[in-house]
Amino acid sequence: MATNNSESPKDFLEKVDEIYDIVNAFNSDNKGDVENASDRCDKLLEKIKQQNDEVEEKKQRDKDKYPIDRTVLNRAALKENTANSVDQNQETFMNFMTKDAEERSAKRQASREKADKYREMGNDKYKCEDYEAALEFYTKSVDELRDNLHGWNNKAQCLIKLDRFEEALEAAEWAIRCDRDSMKARVQKGRSLMFLERFDDAKTVYEEALKDIPDGALIVTKYVKELDDVMKRLDDEKKANESAVNDGVTGSVVECIEKIVSETEHPLSYYTGGIALITQLVIDITQQTSFRINGGFQLHCKNRAISAALNANLNETSVEDRKALVRSWYSLMKRTCDNNIDNVKAMLQYNSLTDKMLKIHLCDVEDLNLKTDILNLLKMLSEKEEYIEILIKYINSSCLIDCLMTILIDTTSSISKEDGSNLIDLASKIFSNLCSSKSFRVLIEKSPQDLVVALEKIINMLVCGEHVEPTLLSGILNLCQNVRVRHAMRDRSQFWDVCIKSVASLKRNSSLTNILEYVIAILCNLAVEKTEILKEKCTVVTAEAIHVLLNNSQYRSLTDHVLTLLSRVLVYRDAVTIATNGDDIARLAMKWATSVILKRLTILNG
Repeated sequence: MATNNSESPKDFLEKVDEIYDIVNAFNSDNKGDVENASDRCDKLLEKIKQQNDEVEEKKQRDKDKYPIDRTVLNRAALKENTANSVDQNQETFMNFMTKDAEERSAKRQASREKADKYREMGNDKYKCEDYEAALEFYTKSVDELRDNLHGWNNKAQCLIKLDRFEEALEAAEWAIRCDRDSMKARVQKGRSLMFLERFDDAKTVYEEALKDIPDGALIVTKYVKELDDVMKRLDDEKKANESAVNDGVTGSVVECIEKIVSETEHPLSYYTGGIALITQLVIDITQQTSFRINGGFQLHCKNRAISAALNANLNETSVEDRKALVRSWYSLMKRTCDNNIDNVKAMLQYNSLTDKMLKIHLCDVEDLNLKTDILNLLKMLSEKEEYIEILIKYINSSCLIDCLMTILIDTTSSISKEDGSNLIDLASKIFSNLCSSKSFRVLIEKSPQDLVVALEKIINMLVCGEHVEPTLLSGILNLCQNVRVRHAMRDRSQFWDVCIKSVASLKRNSSLTNILEYVIAILCNLAVEKTEILKEKCTVVTAEAIHVLLNNSQYRSLTDHVLTLLSRVLVYRDAVTIATNGDDIARLAMKWATSVILKRLTILNG
């Protein structure tokens, strides 16, 4: 490209910037931007041609005006002046370039800081599930800085939440332009294509991601499963519709739903029978899918009699017909949601199971059969991590825990052991399943105090000599994995007291050694860090631990837990004083030395 020799460095760089902008516009996916770039390019070329023509005309005029090269009169002076001029021009140019680079760097840094601020504001809105507001901030972020990987990724994710999948796909592709090795960008593109039902394209994106970024295989596998699940759901819905058209068994499910919805003047027994019939007809995933896509989970919304029964006080007289309908409802929910995550989502999304229903039917109602039905449904929902994620999204975790505590604590004192054992067993398994769930532990860590009070009541049942299922104590031990929950237990003096008292109660009964081991393990977790409460309780903890060790050294697993506990409390002088007081420590040392020797002899003989 010819240029005017008198052109300043600033003019030259402005021209470079203009050409750079035009080239970027030519690469845009927007047709209007490309056409505009073409017009700008034509104008720029015409301008350059005009400048070149003017330069040539000036040269010709100078040549006509000065036909003799007068510089020959003093060539040495010319060389000297030219050398100085070149040096000065180079220095000036380099100084200008350095200054320009610094200004550009400062401007880019300012843009990045502003873009990051917008993105963080968007993140705050996203966490509050205000996706429209979040999208505005993400858009400002990428407008401020175009090569903004995190901004484009977040914008794509937000657009997916808003079901704007075409725009999400465009944002994801921008993110990939910023960094081809961004796994998040690849995933957002794959998910956008999946929601657009371009399944083959989505699969190709995931395959390429696995090939290009092998370290992200675990992440990609998760979204490949999501893709497979969506494809399976659509295939199931297609089969269900085909079966309904053929008027097979699934057609009967649809017919029952339509009758219950349209006929609203019948007694409750009529609807109870209809719900029971649907439960019998739903025998596989095809019927489950048909129930969902034909409004089965909205029956209570469309039939006032069913809705009233599900939310009524069932302790009044003459409510047996309502109880029968509610029991049939929970049986239907369990059958339709068994091994069907899409139906679980639909059930909770359409309020076929709510906080209010749990409270009424688990806490307020005295009917054991009804409690058993709803606990069986909750047990099924707590057996898979993906089900728990959905459950705690729609059901308040505090309400869920309160209801389970009512079963575990109040049932023991209000009904016979034989009648309540099944309820307690079910509630214990549900509680243990929840505590084993990472999603649940993350949720409750926001406010663990109420939960710790409930756990305290459970352990106190041991002090009172009541039966506690080992699965329940296993759940409490799982909760100790969460640091905030463990700290809430550790910092509550009453929790220490009930644990210590339960050890004192359990150590007298050799048949409860497995329960004792759980409580000792919980104490071990509480004693991980040094605290003022541990310092205060160290003497009584040490005394109880030594007593357990002296009388239960034949139980290796229990012994290991007790020794771990002692290693954490004997850092305090008062605890050491208790441990070395009297003959207990000598007897303990002798027993432990003997057991170690016997163990080594066994190994040698083996």
